[in-house]
Amino acid sequence: MRYNPNPKLPVPLKSELIHLHKNKGMSGRQMADYYKVSQMQIRRWFREREIIPRSRNKAPSGRPPTGEKNWNWKGDKVSYQALHSWVRRHKGTPHECEKCGTTEPRKYEWANISGEYKRDLSDWIRVCTKCHRKMDKK
Repeated sequence: MRYNPNPKLPVPLKSELIHLHKNKGMSGRQMADYYKVSQMQIRRWFREREIIPRSRNKAPSGRPPTGEKNWNWKGDKVSYQALHSWVRRHKGTPHECEKCGTTEPRKYEWANISGEYKRDLSDWIRVCTKCHRKMDKK
């Protein structure tokens, strides 16, 4: 048993901390509430016992997960701008118009065919600004 500077404070075993954190999925805050100590004390216990905390919603690459696994995912309830950014990320930047066929240097945009603005990549076409305005007027 280790020396306990505060005899009222329980000193959990390494195996108990690992069980609560990794197997039961408790966060540091939840563990602090469970033991009635501060989160700093939980961090100290982890450091003293050489316990590596589980990652915080990170993909194996170290980046936050993308798509439906991301905690900010809104599905079809996404904003107009965010949906266009999503289409651009998945389909790339348009360089020709699928309506008039022009490839002259000008601004091209992704236009929604159905007008429902769903996350369906087949519902988007490349158009020049002129054709996009015509589509929106219909």
